[in-house]
Amino acid sequence: MNAPLRTTLFAATAAIGLAVAVHTPASVAQATPSGIPTDGSIADVAERVVDSVVNISTTHEEKGGPADFDPFYADPKFKGWFEELADKDVHPTVMPTHLEEFAFFKDSLVIKTSQEALLGDRTPEDVAKEWADYMTKAQQKHLKK
Repeated sequence: MNAPLRTTLFAATAAIGLAVAVHTPASVAQATPSGIPTDGSIADVAERVVDSVVNISTTHEEKGGPADFDPFYADPKFKGWFEELADKDVHPTVMPTHLEEFAFFKDSLVIKTSQEALLGDRTPEDVAKEWADYMTKAQQKHLKK
């Protein structure tokens, strides 16, 4: 079972246990199975239901991808895309949204300098160097925090 599904099942099970405890009549909620009196606070309720929270996991791994479950993705135009995503040596690009400077970079700097390159006012190499310098400084600043 994949991690997001396992986490979702765990959270759902915990929520059910907490909901049962919260909706239990006050006379029952004042004593735990171990006989420890509670004041009905969230901590007491959580302590009381902790034994009812379970971790559900499986060793079965689902084979296939979206094309096996949704006819839309079975279209041949997606074949290369799914093959690339299945390749263990391929790592999708992740945008550095953790950097404060990324918003300016994508919304202003990239647009301005791309237009300059398209108009022939700058070389692509010059634009790439400016982008690399800008993002390198942003990453270095982030790493110093």
